[in-house]
Amino acid sequence: MSEITTLAPASLRERLHAEFNALNTAHELRISRYTIFVAAAGAMISIWIAFTLNMGLGLSLLSITLVLGLYHIALVQPLLKKSIQPRFIRGLNVTLEVSATKFASLMDVFWMGGAYALTSTPHLLSFLAVMAAGLRMNPRLAWYAGSLAAAQHLGIYALARSHMDPAELVRLPSLGLDFAIQHAIYLLLAGGLAALLASIGRQLSTRSAEAVLEQERLGDLFGAYVSPQALERLSQDGVQLGGERRQATVLFADIRDFTPLAFGHSPEEVVTYLNSYFTVVCEVIARHGGMVNKFMGDGLLAVFGAPEVQPMHAVIAAKAALEMAREARKIPRPDGEGTRIGVGLHTGSVLLGSIGSQRRKDYTVIGDVVNLASRIEGLTRSANTDVLLSQETLDAAPPNSLRVEDLGMHQVKGREKQVHLYKLQRMAELEGGATMPVNLAT
Repeated sequence: MSEITTLAPASLRERLHAEFNALNTAHELRISRYTIFVAAAGAMISIWIAFTLNMGLGLSLLSITLVLGLYHIALVQPLLKKSIQPRFIRGLNVTLEVSATKFASLMDVFWMGGAYALTSTPHLLSFLAVMAAGLRMNPRLAWYAGSLAAAQHLGIYALARSHMDPAELVRLPSLGLDFAIQHAIYLLLAGGLAALLASIGRQLSTRSAEAVLEQERLGDLFGAYVSPQALERLSQDGVQLGGERRQATVLFADIRDFTPLAFGHSPEEVVTYLNSYFTVVCEVIARHGGMVNKFMGDGLLAVFGAPEVQPMHAVIAAKAALEMAREARKIPRPDGEGTRIGVGLHTGSVLLGSIGSQRRKDYTVIGDVVNLASRIEGLTRSANTDVLLSQETLDAAPPNSLRVEDLGMHQVKGREKQVHLYKLQRMAELEGGATMPVNLAT
């Protein structure tokens, strides 16, 4: 138990780290595609500027957008599509996205003057680049983006100031140093807001991922003790006491001569043998869509038709019983003999659901069908057969789908009325000699 409690959290952290890596890669890929879209839009605007405003400025801006777009198309996109994300790539992406807008302002300074550069649109794009950094769910990257944008804005302002006529500062007070500092602070605050959103998104994603991974871990842990069908039903419907009526076929199987075997060998040998046996027969039941409900010593109770609906549950259960008996013979007992089992099948209405108290519940099937299936199994030895089924099971199967031998009416312990029993010999053959298909669950 100590090994489970120490290993599980570490494994959970590793899974969580892997999930975040995958999530970050997906986010980076989306941001990269959006950046390519923005670069394409910028390229068209640059061409428009070249022909309507200034050829040199337009071509300079076009070169910036082309470099940014080609960087994402030729390098970033191929890496991310292969789930390769070098540690530095996100920092480099943020740097280029923020700096690209400042390069545009720099071109404005040289081609159109300082006043035009400080009142043009690239500053608005700086806020977009800063907020995009927050989508990476890394608060440090968001703060870095805001700080870089603020520092670059002050640098651009200093350069633009040297390319401005002093008279322009008089006409436009918004070009003054105090406004430049305000803009830089706004960019820094935008970085803080992006960092806050990144932190909140990371926390929400962490909690969601932890909940999903913990549910998977519990499913793996308790899936060995609770049937997968019951686990899924309980996770969907909860564990309220009560149940629902279903028409189903109950299978009860027991190992022949198990009591003397258990007395003649050590508990360790017996447990190892039982584990081997149950592994084989439970796999057969699962392959046919049945639910292993419980183990009782060397006995096994399974149900077909619940909780998953199986219209052909009777014939499916019969197929599973024959295969169980056949596969069991291949399992060596501790005394060297092959394993022989008896299987009883009975069909009828069962109550399926959570039975017990508020503190301890069991997801099970109850009803006279279960008891009778157990009693029928007890008659397999005297009937000299591996599989016995009731008239109700035969009636529930498609006509002529089962090859049986009529054993007549039998008195069953605990019941006043006799039960009509049949020895199951094989499944009906189709044309060409093949038997009916195994998987009739749908």
